[in-house]
Amino acid sequence: MKTIDDYWVWLACSEKDSALIKKIPDDCPESWELLEGDPIAEQFPETVRLKFSPSYPDNIRLYDFVDNTKLVRIVSKRVRAIFDQFSIDQVEYIPVEIMDHQGNLASNNYFLMNVMNTQPIIDMKRSKYEMCMIEEDQISDFDEIRLTTEQADKDARIFRSDRQASLYFMTDDVVQAIKAAGLTGLKVVKAEGWDTNTLSFDY
Repeated sequence: MKTIDDYWVWLACSEKDSALIKKIPDDCPESWELLEGDPIAEQFPETVRLKFSPSYPDNIRLYDFVDNTKLVRIVSKRVRAIFDQFSIDQVEYIPVEIMDHQGNLASNNYFLMNVMNTQPIIDMKRSKYEMCMIEEDQISDFDEIRLTTEQADKDARIFRSDRQASLYFMTDDVVQAIKAAGLTGLKVVKAEGWDTNTLSFDY
């Protein structure tokens, strides 16, 4: 049975030499639509090309987890293989081609993830946060995260918070499998008690 210590916050890759994606193509749905929790894969064109940001011309390395500024998750086929071992559900994998700064194909072994599963994992009484003024049921900023598993699906392994759409979670068994497989670019912190003003990765 999972406890609050079994959950990690899954952050974007932030390796210093990581290729960075800053734009979703104009013929694709907006990045925020990937945070709505709805199926969306059919709205993408047959070929989706993501390009290295020209703002970082020296950043050319592709990790298994790709850095981006759009609050989404871009993962390699190797990551998907791990997720498939755990039968992760409520997720869509949208194939993408990643192009380098010159517009040449860097890799076609990646997916844009649409994580549709959201869970009531945030303990609203113990956490420290500010509520959003526009979406009144959403948290705009955290100072400290505290968890509760009382109403969360115990079988959920990859999901987002129902209180902050861009806050991703991953369970410890998945993290350990990724680590054992030697995948690169994963950035996670222990979720329970995380002081969000201190960005110190556990992996």
